[in-house]
Amino acid sequence: MKYLYFVLFLALIACSSSDESSNNSNQFFNPPNWIQGTWGQINDDPYYEIPNFRFKSDDFCTIASNTELCFKESLTLSANNGGDVNVEENITSTSYEVTINQISQTINFKFIKISDNNIEFVNPNTGLPNTQLYKLD
Repeated sequence: MKYLYFVLFLALIACSSSDESSNNSNQFFNPPNWIQGTWGQINDDPYYEIPNFRFKSDDFCTIASNTELCFKESLTLSANNGGDVNVEENITSTSYEVTINQISQTINFKFIKISDNNIEFVNPNTGLPNTQLYKLD
């Protein structure tokens, strides 16, 4: 009986260590240097809010109503629980496109560099205008 407990204990340790290593290997985002930082729309109307974005060296976040949602954490959690996740990036010196596939949902984002302090968020809804964003930090 002690042998059975010992084998179960070793199996638990082996599973735990492999889960920890997979946490460290999930690299979903690689935003280019020119877009890294916090971006937002300067708007005097407090009732009309345009989402803001934060790009880190290994993450992509949205900010709305003072709440920041970073996709890396959510994708890592889904992947570690066996979820189907995929991120595709298209990076040039003047654009950054990212497609996030998580479970059965797909979200697309596209940003075009206007200058070092100004980018354009391409609205994914046809017919709606794009949004000018300014570097906040």
